[in-house]
Amino acid sequence: FRTKPRLTIAITEPVLSDIVNRDLVAYVRDHAEMQLEIHSECTTQMLSECEVDVGIAFVSPDDEGAFDRHPTYRFERLGRIGHALFISSRYSRSVTLPVQSLDLHNFMLVVPWDEEILAGSRKWASIMAEHQGGTTRVKSYSLSRGLVVGGACIGVLPDYSRKMERNILPVPGFLDDLEEKDVFLVIKTKLVRNPHVLGIRRLIKKSFFDKKDWLVR
Repeated sequence: FRTKPRLTIAITEPVLSDIVNRDLVAYVRDHAEMQLEIHSECTTQMLSECEVDVGIAFVSPDDEGAFDRHPTYRFERLGRIGHALFISSRYSRSVTLPVQSLDLHNFMLVVPWDEEILAGSRKWASIMAEHQGGTTRVKSYSLSRGLVVGGACIGVLPDYSRKMERNILPVPGFLDDLEEKDVFLVIKTKLVRNPHVLGIRRLIKKSFFDKKDWLVR
């Protein structure tokens, strides 16, 4: 029997659901002969243990040692994504839009699917420490977004979410210290010339080109 090509792909949310989803589905459909394993996160632990063949990961812009910690991978910058606090317009019609921390007590807060997004935000830490309203913790990005869009919670979503959903509004003034994240394509160095890997790289680059107006820069 001929050996089937095998690849492990790890793409962090929200990139998997929002940016590369459609092109990745097309790739899987066109490569029925392959054995693919697809993860919805690309963590430093996964990279340290060399579990990933091709990935997309968030890197803090000031993390100068990120590449040195993973010498078996090649990093290629794809863009930068910001995040903000959002509220559904249907939620905001029934209550006063929050303008200070005390106002947030009237709202259910959804804690993001990936708390690393908020790791450097002192304002978020302060909000959570003082919050007297309800909180919902979910590990699913799509559910987290659905809770905000559906008016069940207010929460942190990517900046570009307002381009995807008409009925959500950014809530200014609360999380202006949220750090933007650089998005990197990560490829195992020994596979950079692999034809299947090159095919995935092309589709990822296409996906980001098509959505370039969603990126901070």
